[in-house]
Amino acid sequence: MERKLATVVFVDLVDSTGLVVNADPEIVRRRVNEYFERTSRCIERYGGTVEKFAGDAVMAAFGAPRTHEDDAERALRAAFSVLEEVHELGLEARVGVEAGEVVVDDAESTFVTGEAVNIAARLQQAAAPGEIILGPTVRRLTAGAVEVEDAGPVELKGRSDPLWTWRALRPVEAPAPVAAAWFVGRDEELELLQNALARASRDRRAHLVTVYGEPGIGKSRLVREFTEGAERVTVLRGRALPYGEGVSYWPLASMIKDSAGITDDAPASEAFERLRISCESEAVADLLAVALGVLGAAEEGRSAGELTWAVTIWAERLAEAQPLVLVFEDVHWGDDALLNVIEHLARTL
Repeated sequence: MERKLATVVFVDLVDSTGLVVNADPEIVRRRVNEYFERTSRCIERYGGTVEKFAGDAVMAAFGAPRTHEDDAERALRAAFSVLEEVHELGLEARVGVEAGEVVVDDAESTFVTGEAVNIAARLQQAAAPGEIILGPTVRRLTAGAVEVEDAGPVELKGRSDPLWTWRALRPVEAPAPVAAAWFVGRDEELELLQNALARASRDRRAHLVTVYGEPGIGKSRLVREFTEGAERVTVLRGRALPYGEGVSYWPLASMIKDSAGITDDAPASEAFERLRISCESEAVADLLAVALGVLGAAEEGRSAGELTWAVTIWAERLAEAQPLVLVFEDVHWGDDALLNVIEHLARTL
């Protein structure tokens, strides 16, 4: 057996009894099966594991058997996604989420036991239709990543005091910046980055620099100090996502949209027109639209080589005006498609 920190999610349909009243049993079965399938896809998309189905309830674990540094946040994003999918089916669900130490049978097992399981199940029962109710541990683990409001105390069997709970309202896409402390002890690393930029500008050749280390050691802060101190330089940023569908080129999409002045809510026609003007080439713009994923472009029929070529042309034209710095945050989450583009840019520009 193994002890792990895991986040447990319970999802249950609301008024499942009313679903079967005066309804054809085959139609009911199809809708319930669709509910299970969509719920399972949402959970697996964010790296969770469906442990069991009990009646109309689904139990899932994030952090067992595979552990991620952001399992609690993944669990809540999956919960929001589940509610959306269930609503599309014309149904309603309620969700309870709590994190804590659990016992796993072995390293490959998905069967978990612990207080977090019991609490999550009880929170799900206390939730109203369409609600996600959080326990105190998962609330602490996701502070700043999810907007919440007090949901009041919940009585738990076996506990003398009620448990205070919170209602999850929505994910926070851009957490508030943390006040920066003095920049200390990274002068040598900062100088290395500055020298690399100076050589790239002088020789007109791309340089690839990887900043790596343990979580929390100050990698992002170092890069921010470097980019904020760089003068007459174009800096574009993108973050690789650890979960989701169609996120292979997400960092590039962020950079391309930023360079073209495309907002997230821009209509497709306006976005493509801005992209075409920015690229000065409709062919390049058409290929980059695949990376953006919001312009109605499909990856089918587009080879990775074509997209890499388009990204190279885009980067070359930006760098003609002044030195260009592309910052790929959290690149350890990037898949082979993204890493191949980065390597190609460093090798050929």
